[in-house]
Amino acid sequence: LARIFRGKNITSDKKNVAENRYDFFMSLEPKKIVTGNSTFSNYIGAMLEDDLVVFENIEYGNAIYILYDNWDDISKLSRIDLLSGRAGSNFDRIIHSGNWKDEVRKKVAAGRL
Repeated sequence: LARIFRGKNITSDKKNVAENRYDFFMSLEPKKIVTGNSTFSNYIGAMLEDDLVVFENIEYGNAIYILYDNWDDISKLSRIDLLSGRAGSNFDRIIHSGNWKDEVRKKVAAGRL
């Protein structure tokens, strides 16, 4: 987190949001941390299985993406391509509102079956 915040004037609220998201992200117990490609270059990925990666951008205003089969190829698509359906149903997008943590846990559990 220190590297992400370096050189930025971050409010304490945004820092708290980022720390909370990072802690949740790490609670998923990733086997490996991967970095996003192209559109996801500002995201970090928690590889939970070979075909299950949760991408999180800890900065406020970004959604979580859970990518399944072919996650590496899907992570190279633009947000517009993803939301237009070009990636098929090989991903889930979860906005940080309401019970987003529970929603991520449910999707991850289902993806691990």
